Amino acid sequence: MIQLPVQSKLGPWIATRRTAEVQKKYKEIGGGSPILKWTHLQAVGDPSAASTSVCRENPGETIEV
Repeated sequence: MIQLPVQSKLGPWIATRRTAEVQKKYKEIGGGSPILKWTHLQAVGDPSAASTSVCRENPGETIEV
């Protein structure tokens, strides 16, 4: 990664400005990342965690995941 001269000051400033907005968005979706929930269900072998996805090239077709 290329280190920019102002990166050590700019990064924390951006993070501080975005914190409230990001916290609000996570609260709207239940307080955490939905990816963790699905990863855990798949890891413990919950059959309901498996699903089908819609094929992007052909929306009428589904792909077993």
